[in-house]
Amino acid sequence: AWRPVRAVIVVAETPTMSQASPQMKIDGNFAGETLKLTGFSLSSTTVSPGENIELTLFWQAEGPASRPYTVFNHLLDEGGQLAAQQDNWPVSGNWPPTCWHTGDIIVDDYLLLIPSDVEPGDYRLLSGLYDANSGNRVLLENFRDAIELSTIAVTAP
Repeated sequence: AWRPVRAVIVVAETPTMSQASPQMKIDGNFAGETLKLTGFSLSSTTVSPGENIELTLFWQAEGPASRPYTVFNHLLDEGGQLAAQQDNWPVSGNWPPTCWHTGDIIVDDYLLLIPSDVEPGDYRLLSGLYDANSGNRVLLENFRDAIELSTIAVTAP
C-alpha cells in the first residue's frame, strides 16, 4: 500500500558521471526551479521493435531543486499514446535534483527499450520532470510540460 512521502535525509556521494558533450543543445528552463535541460545525445533516431535507444540528458544546476523530481522519457505515437518510457531519478536513480549544487553539470544516461509489439512509424521522444508524490509535471518557462527532443523512426524488424 502507498503511504505519504515523508522527508528523509540521505547521505550520498556524488556519483561518477561521464564527461561527454551533447550532440544537440537546447534551452529547457523549468519555471521556478534552479535547473535546466541544456542538451541531449541519442544513439540513433532509427530503431526496430525490441531494440534500445541510448539517450543522454545534460542538466545544469543553479542550486538544489525544491523537490526530488523524477525524469520522464516518453516515446509517443502519432495519436499521443505512450509506446515506451523510462522514468527515474537522474543518474540511474542515484542523484535526485535536490542533491545538485550550483554549477553542477549532470550527465544523465537512459536506455529506452522499444517493446517488440510497437508498430512501425514515426514517434515523438519527450522528456521532462514530475513530482512523484503528486504526479504533477514541472512546467517549463514556455508553459509546456515536456520538451520534445526528437522524432524516432521505428522500422519493421
